Amino acid sequence: MDESQDREVKSEQEVRLEQANKLFQTSVMLIYGKRKSVEKAIKCIQKAIVLDDSNYRYWQLLGEAYYQRGSLNPSINCFMKSLTLAENYLANIDTSADDCTERTRVRADSTYSRLRMSDIRLSVQHLDEAMNGYSDIIGIDPENVAALVGMSRAELLMARKSFHSGLVKSGHAHCMNALKYALRSIKLSPHLCFTWKLASDCCLIQAIYGQRGEFSTNLAVFDFPGGNQDGLVVTRLSCIELAQQFLCKALTISPYEHSPSLWHNLGISLYLRCNIATQLKSNERQALLKRALKCLIKALDYDRINSQVRNSIAIVAYQLDLLNTSQNFLIKSIQTNMSTSEIQFSNLGYIFLQKGEFRLASVAFKRCQAEEPLYCRSWLGNALVNEQNNLDNMSLLRHCYKLENNYESQMMYATKITSLPYTEEYSKDLINALDCMKRIINYDERSLAAQNTLGLLYERSGFKTQAKRCFQEAYLLAPDDSRAIFNRLRQHSTQSTGCMIELNSAEQLDANLLKAAEKLADRGNLEYMLNFVYYLFINCDYRSINTRITKVIDKLPQNDVRNKVGAQVLLAMIDKVDGKDYKSWLFKNIIDSEGLVCLESMINLFCLMLFGSVTNDQQLIDQVSGDLSKYLILYLSAKTAQFSDVFYSLEGIWLRLTLAASIFCNPDQGKLLRPMVALFPNIAELWLFLGLSLMFHKQKYQTAMFCIKKANLIGSTNADLSVICDILLAISPSKPTGRQSKKATPIDPNLRVVHLSRALFKCPDYKLLWDCLNAAKFQDTTRELPKNNQPLTGYDAELFQLAVDHTIRMITS
Repeated sequence: MDESQDREVKSEQEVRLEQANKLFQTSVMLIYGKRKSVEKAIKCIQKAIVLDDSNYRYWQLLGEAYYQRGSLNPSINCFMKSLTLAENYLANIDTSADDCTERTRVRADSTYSRLRMSDIRLSVQHLDEAMNGYSDIIGIDPENVAALVGMSRAELLMARKSFHSGLVKSGHAHCMNALKYALRSIKLSPHLCFTWKLASDCCLIQAIYGQRGEFSTNLAVFDFPGGNQDGLVVTRLSCIELAQQFLCKALTISPYEHSPSLWHNLGISLYLRCNIATQLKSNERQALLKRALKCLIKALDYDRINSQVRNSIAIVAYQLDLLNTSQNFLIKSIQTNMSTSEIQFSNLGYIFLQKGEFRLASVAFKRCQAEEPLYCRSWLGNALVNEQNNLDNMSLLRHCYKLENNYESQMMYATKITSLPYTEEYSKDLINALDCMKRIINYDERSLAAQNTLGLLYERSGFKTQAKRCFQEAYLLAPDDSRAIFNRLRQHSTQSTGCMIELNSAEQLDANLLKAAEKLADRGNLEYMLNFVYYLFINCDYRSINTRITKVIDKLPQNDVRNKVGAQVLLAMIDKVDGKDYKSWLFKNIIDSEGLVCLESMINLFCLMLFGSVTNDQQLIDQVSGDLSKYLILYLSAKTAQFSDVFYSLEGIWLRLTLAASIFCNPDQGKLLRPMVALFPNIAELWLFLGLSLMFHKQKYQTAMFCIKKANLIGSTNADLSVICDILLAISPSKPTGRQSKKATPIDPNLRVVHLSRALFKCPDYKLLWDCLNAAKFQDTTRELPKNNQPLTGYDAELFQLAVDHTIRMITS
């Protein structure tokens, strides 16, 4: 009886196993057969597992079905269950010959499950877990091509992530590991096209993100297919050449000779090689670009709707100066794929920028920002548009610096800082720019542009020793580079001016550097010539200066006024040192600037007025100030923007400086300031300058106080203006009568305390204000206001001098 029951149980179990096996075979056909249906396969294999849940192959197939459906978490759970059952099954297998074959098959299935789990983790960017899984497979089977390819892909994604985060060394290490795994897979399976393309991707990413500069740096040495026994030293250029070899090999494998992605990558590699290889001649560069364009057009023939290929064609056409062709391809690229068009809009903006169509460029960049607000190149493009339109672009460059930690944005931001004055407003920017250049140099010590820029930033910060070291390093990197030569020359000139007494004991420049500087200066570049002339001037070689700078002035075009005047003022200084008639050069500036309505002409007249003030030449001041007054009105009337926008812009720095300097240079304050105040009565600084000039020259205190109160009432975005007004109003806070009163005008000590307290709130470091405030609390109310044409005395005189000093600080910053 018991035997019959056992037979019935065994027969029922066999039936269940047989049914489960049939369901399993059906599921396999539903997943891999012609009539594919993943949902039916999942239901079918689930029924099989209900009948027999101890078979690891059923769980493995269910995991595969979930993976193909996109249910990744259930898929991983099924593969993990399959691995557990497979390990239990292996423990019960004997070591006989048949069982060895079965053991090998089970291990292969387990490896497949591990591989699928790693692929799933890779697809969801769980890179560390995926790499651990691939590493375990490679440890068990070093020749598993799928695991090697997966490991290479994971390392490549880690490299991209590190590069985008600014971790260059880490990204480089991951990129080189990815390339090594790709090359191992190529050696095992050279017939696979994907392995060749993967190796080319590693090389291209290393070339684009892993190195910068026109030089070679040893990154790694390893064997590669087709290479010699010593291996290959990988540099940026050799990475591009390797990528070309890998892509050409991939294109020979059928049926991938018509692959648009391979032809596209080959064209991009040729384009990158053209930009990196500095030793190429112009005709060779054009030939490379044309080859790249042919490859990209071939890719477009195989995929007519690929917007990325059209964008790449536009970039290469732009390099070939085919601007209209480039513009047309970009527009078609945008029309093809509007969902990812931020790069195309950005490139279109740069094409408009190159063509000089700044309005269209601005529209393209703004559209790019609307598509992707975090895309850095669109903000850089708008910064360039503002620079071309003479508008402030500092806020845009700051935004680029915060958005992305890449070479282009950091270099442009730091270069802009080198041209700005070192003031409290830009002090934080200067620190950020220094950090940018230090990061670039830590990443690439041979970056010539970064060394030059870092030297300029150090020089602007007052760190002369560090600046000198950077300029020396730049000169050692490229002794023929003109920027490195003249930075070194200018740095030596600045050092000499700081210790004129010890000039003979100063460091002597290299004779080769001086010869190179002289050669570059003789080529006619004005900036280099004036730097060299300044060096000669510091070393008192006046005869050479006279000869050289006269040649420069003769070569300059008539409208290059700023440089002409700079040279002529220098010649005037030399003539004054020699006791000659220096005015001839200065009056020649006025003749050169006639009929030119530009900022340079105003700067030239301003420099002449300052020169007359320094040399106590009243005749020169009178002649120049009349011309300057007329020219200011002419210059402002030619502007289409509002006066307030011009006055507070970067261009307005010279305007504010000119008007403020007229207070101290020109005793007749009406020539410059009165017409400006009459034309533009809503600018607080103009009223302040007029009030200061009235107090400075003619002691018209009542009228001056009216002007200062008017300035304080209008107000300004500059906080220094209210401080100056409060200091001046503390001298006489009483209301002016309009006429000189015969009776003494009493001073209200309460108003005096109020103005001093306001000034102290904004500038608590001024000790004089504290002393005046303490004295004002016990001030005699019968004290009279100073009469016109009488000098100020006591605390009033000191307060006035403090206001003048603060005004100078405001306008020079």
